Amino acid sequence: MVVPVDFGNQKFVPAEAEHPHKRFVGRKIWKSFEVDDFTKKRVSKSFEGVVLSYSTERQLFKVMYYVDKDTEDLDFYELSQVLVMGKKWGDPPEFEGYTRDELLRMLKLQALMQEVREEVNCLFESKIEKPYEAWYAREN
Repeated sequence: MVVPVDFGNQKFVPAEAEHPHKRFVGRKIWKSFEVDDFTKKRVSKSFEGVVLSYSTERQLFKVMYYVDKDTEDLDFYELSQVLVMGKKWGDPPEFEGYTRDELLRMLKLQALMQEVREEVNCLFESKIEKPYEAWYAREN
């Protein structure tokens, strides 16, 4: 005999579900800021922090950075860029320990380096082709 679940009983079915964004509370973040180094030169430095809470009214996450206990409010997109990814959160294993912001910066750097390689190859080809053509013209 099948007994249907009593949906009025909070023991079996919670009456109030948590907001889905609250699943990010407690997650680790890495965020880069422009700071002055000891020579007063502007450099990018990453700071580690944690998601403290989510405000459903404001739709903002409160994060705290460990180094100075400073807090900041981030919206969902901003948070998604600085959350540290991990296999246990459903991210691909090769992205473990990275943020989306870091991955984007690495992809941009790879694209830039590919462009530099292509430019250098074109420059060398033109410098090699001209002497070869001159030699070939003299020989024939």
